[in-house]
Amino acid sequence: MAEPLNAPSRAGAHAATKGSKAKATPRRKQAKSSTAKPKAEKPKKRAAKAKPENKRPASPRTRKRTSPTASSTKDTKSASTPATHRKIASRRSDVAQHRRRKRLLVAGGVAGVILMGITAWGVLHLSVFRLHHLTISGNSHESEAVIANTAGLSGSPALIDVSAGTIEHQLAQLPWVKTVSVSVQWPSTVKLRITERAPAASVDTASGWLVVDGTGRVLARSRTQPSGLAVVQAPATGSPAVGQWFAGGIRHGFLVAGTLPKAFKSQVALVVVHPTGAVTLHLVRPVIIEMGQATELTQKYEDIAAVIAGATLHAGDVLDVSVPQSSTISGP
Repeated sequence: MAEPLNAPSRAGAHAATKGSKAKATPRRKQAKSSTAKPKAEKPKKRAAKAKPENKRPASPRTRKRTSPTASSTKDTKSASTPATHRKIASRRSDVAQHRRRKRLLVAGGVAGVILMGITAWGVLHLSVFRLHHLTISGNSHESEAVIANTAGLSGSPALIDVSAGTIEHQLAQLPWVKTVSVSVQWPSTVKLRITERAPAASVDTASGWLVVDGTGRVLARSRTQPSGLAVVQAPATGSPAVGQWFAGGIRHGFLVAGTLPKAFKSQVALVVVHPTGAVTLHLVRPVIIEMGQATELTQKYEDIAAVIAGATLHAGDVLDVSVPQSSTISGP
């Protein structure tokens, strides 16, 4: 069937239909856009959130902390943590410096003391502070040379090296020396005051006579019997060396001989020590005094002095004072 001349062709109609649809679509879109929220702002937000290409992407831990409070806390911590670390580091540095200064001060003090000691030692060993004047007094049996050599004072030692205790100990080895008084007078003088032992009795031994003091110490040897000393006899008498002591019961005889009063000491010729420890005195005139044990000697001596002063003793009489204040006299 033929189409009218004025009718549009199919192709044109088809194009017209497409055109109408194309025009309708913008209208619908425009209508939708009028009711919906404008989408033009989204690109701006995206642009604001966009980060420069040269920055690293945020870590998952950072992306989780999106709240303003968390971010502000993080900023506060990040701002305060370096300052705290700096304060702690500064404090530690101050403490370390203080310790170093303290160690240096201690080391310097020790070095200073050592240096001062060395200097003082050198100065005190100069010739001006050495021994140049030695004074010895009180000695009659020990020579000054022996005393000086024994005390270590014969070579002009420095006074700083002179020890009073050492000198006393060394001189006490000499038989006659009882005590020593040491006086050090700077810069170059030492004085020694000697107190010697007193001889109390003598002992006759196979090797000769011995001079003994009241403690039983042997002071010297003699070829002949010493004059003015009582003789002490005891069983099993030994012979110690000079400077040594007798041992055993004989020492009771030396004790009595060394404590005899001057009133009748010169009248005692013999002191006999019995095995029991009892002591008997034999006077120059033949009178015997029984002392008993060597105890309460002061009271016994007073009894002897009273008897001698108030009674007449005859040869062979025996005076017994073994019991103080109960003395008895018996004839031969």
